[in-house]
Parts: sequence; structure tokens; C-alpha cells
Amino acid sequence: MISKFLNCPNCLSSEYFEKLGNKDITCGNCKTTMPNLAGIQYISKNAEQLLFSIQSGFSLWANKKNAQINEINQAIKSSNSKIFSNRLKTLSKAIQFQTNKINKLLSEPLIITLKGHEIPVPDVSFDCDEYFANIHRDWSWNTEQCENQASINIIQKVVQKNTKIKNILVLGAGAGRLSYDIGLAFQPDNVILCDHNPLLLKIAHEMTHGENVELFEFPVSPKKPEDVVRLHKMKNSHYSKEIASKFSFICGDIFDKIFKQKYFDTILTPWLIDILPYHPSKIISRVNELLPIDGIWINFGPLGFQSESKINHYHQNEIIEMLEEGGFKVDRQLNETIPYLASPYSKQFRSEEVWSFTAKKIRNCKKPSHQNTLGEQRWLHETSEPVPVLQEFIEEAVKCKVYSQVLNQINGKRSLDEINDNFCKTFNLDQDSSLNTIKSYLGKILNLV
Repeated sequence: MISKFLNCPNCLSSEYFEKLGNKDITCGNCKTTMPNLAGIQYISKNAEQLLFSIQSGFSLWANKKNAQINEINQAIKSSNSKIFSNRLKTLSKAIQFQTNKINKLLSEPLIITLKGHEIPVPDVSFDCDEYFANIHRDWSWNTEQCENQASINIIQKVVQKNTKIKNILVLGAGAGRLSYDIGLAFQPDNVILCDHNPLLLKIAHEMTHGENVELFEFPVSPKKPEDVVRLHKMKNSHYSKEIASKFSFICGDIFDKIFKQKYFDTILTPWLIDILPYHPSKIISRVNELLPIDGIWINFGPLGFQSESKINHYHQNEIIEMLEEGGFKVDRQLNETIPYLASPYSKQFRSEEVWSFTAKKIRNCKKPSHQNTLGEQRWLHETSEPVPVLQEFIEEAVKCKVYSQVLNQINGKRSLDEINDNFCKTFNLDQDSSLNTIKSYLGKILNLV
């Protein structure tokens, strides 16, 4: 049962039970229900809000793709070049195929689930384009000395031989290739993949269970004319039903305390420490909470912090100091250069030097006294400093985009039914659910609800 390692994010109870007939789980204490859609377990303090956030994010992305197709088609009509037009026709068809495919994989189950419910204000952003290269890296490119093989080789170097992994939690699991390779190499009893991106988790789920998925790759700098777009029929050549049975897929936020403490003896964080919009000490504190004494933390990835302030670009020696303060002892570490997103169909690629370590938890630790450094909030005091691109701002931007569609239609002539009809077409939503949401939203503005 997937519920054996989960907490309710609302009341922190672990009294879950599974409904008969599906795999939705409900908290036995506060009765909060968490939906399971096509093998992905969604865990959130407000599950409907999470699902609508994903759906609205997908709709915004799909609208952007449709606009791109229209732009391409206009360019084709005005072109006198056959070569140019042929490339654009190929591109237009590929974008349309990709949009339809992602809709089938991700959006349709959400629409069915949300039907008839009031949809809360979205609070997360979602862009399908952001990680297509990572998906193809994981499951499409089969080149010599590829990144996937290099990655598992490094993990095997930093993990001591004869290490028995029982329950491993992968935070920021992405499309799941490294997790699957670890399942093959170490034969753990349970492998739990957690990520906030439902598309990546869906791909991970399909590949883990031996399904085939077709997606286009759009190389940044195509090597040949036929490389402008590449259709990949992705398949897990190492599929094992026994291995697949050990995997679970969680869409949620690890800081919502959705996992039971001390259940996992091993935690893996691939390409995570420098990506999350949190101070490293907060991440260290959370991993410490989850692991038992002698539990193992495996880290893999670079330290390429994106903060505008150089104050927050930490070196690995500083991270090691934070680890020691956070209750860990670093056993092994390794710096090694590997290829990164090196498509065989693109002239453009790069390499990354990744820092890997294993650290053993030797004591419990208190939460860090600060969750953000002064540098991260310096812009509030030094108003000439750049404002950082924080996750909270990204999420708020999604809210504004969604509900600006409603407010911009209010002209003193359109009815709620007309506004709702346009809103549903824009975001591909159920009519009843959408109308309840709009009425609630406008009512809150007027302090009526």
C-alpha cells in the first residue's frame, strides 16, 4: 500500500486507508482525500487546488503552442521559399502532435477528476517545454558514454559496496531514469519517486511499467535538415515487472511533511540542492527529519545556484559545513565531469562537473534558525538590487494570468454564462466547475463569500 509511507499534509496523521475500486487515499483522521490519477498519487493540503493549478498551467501552455502554430502557418503563407516552408510545415505538425500527446497523457484525467467541483485559485506554475530535453535524455538517446550510464556509474562509486538499500526516496526524481537504474543496480524493496512536475512523473511511470510513449524532440541547433524535429518512440529496454512493482510516484511538495519520518533508510537528491528556491540548510534539515540515525543521503548534481546575489552561490566546502551542522557526516564525495543533455541530433551540448556524496545521519538536528539568508531578501532593503525570480512570484503570476481572463471580460454587457463559456474554452475546463469557481472568485472580491 502506497499509504504506508505517507502522512496527511493537513493533520499529519498516518491513518490512511484506500478506497475500494480505486487507489485514492483518504486520511482516517480528518477525511482529506488525495486522488490517484493514472498511477500518480497527488498529495497536497488542497488536492483540488493542486490539480487545477496543473490543468490551468497546461492550458496556458497549450494556448501558447496554438499561437505558435498560427504564427508558423502565417509565415508559410507569406514565404516564397520551398525549403523554408517545408521546415515550418514539419515544425507545425510536430508541435500539434506534441500538444495533443501531452493533453492525452496529462490533461484529460485531470478534467475528468475536476468535473463538478469548485476549482480553487491555482498556486503552482507548470510549463511542459521546460524539461522535454531531460525526458529524451532519460529515455530516447542511446549514445556511447551517455549521461545516464555516467550518472549511475558515479552513484555506484560513492555508495559503499555491499550497501543494502531497503526503502529509497528520490526527491526531484524527474523523468525517472536514474531512479530506475538504481532499482536495477541496488535492488531496493521500495523506490518512491517524488517531484512537483506531473508530466515528468507520468513519463517516469509509463517507462517504469514498460509502456511506449511517442514524443517529438526539437533540437536547439539541428545537425541535419531532418533533425529539425525528431519523433522518438521511447521504450524502457531494461523493463522488469518485478522492478516496476517496487516503484511509487508522488506529486507533491516535500516541505508539506507528506512523508513519514524514519521510514526511508536512503534518500537520493539528483540535481536538487541548487534548484530548489530554498536555502541549503532548509533542505538539509528536511532530509534529516526524514532519515533515521545511520540513514544515508546520496546527492548527485552540480552546485550552479541561480540566485542573483553572489552571496548565495555556495561552494561544496560550505555545503559540507552545513551538512555537519545539520547532523550528517560525509562518508564519500566525488567530482566528475559528465555530458549534459547532449542530444545526438543537435550541434549544441555541454558538459557538467557534478558533485556527488554520501552522508550518514549521525544525530537529529534542530531546524535552522533562518530559512532565507539576508542576501536572498536583500532586495527588500536595497531597492536598487535586482528582484530575484522566486517560486512565490512565479505562482502568483499564474494566478494573475488565469483570473485576468475573467476580469478582462467584464464590460457591463457579458453575462456570467458568457464569461464562463470563454473561460472554459481558454482553459479547457468543465462548464459547471468553472462557473462555480468564477462565482466564488468574484464573490470574494466583493466580500460576499
